[in-house]
Amino acid sequence: MNEKQFDIVKNGEGFIVALDQSGGSTPTALLAYGVQQESYSNEGEIIQAS
Repeated sequence: MNEKQFDIVKNGEGFIVALDQSGGSTPTALLAYGVQQESYSNEGEIIQAS
């Protein structure tokens, strides 16, 4: 992790979560954290949405 990445993790808004991508369960898991499906339109955006 470089200094820029560390600063984002330390001072940014949001959270880090490890999700199992199998079975399409990610949207349901994110919903439990309060991340609505409207926050992202594809799997690539899930990383940014969460």
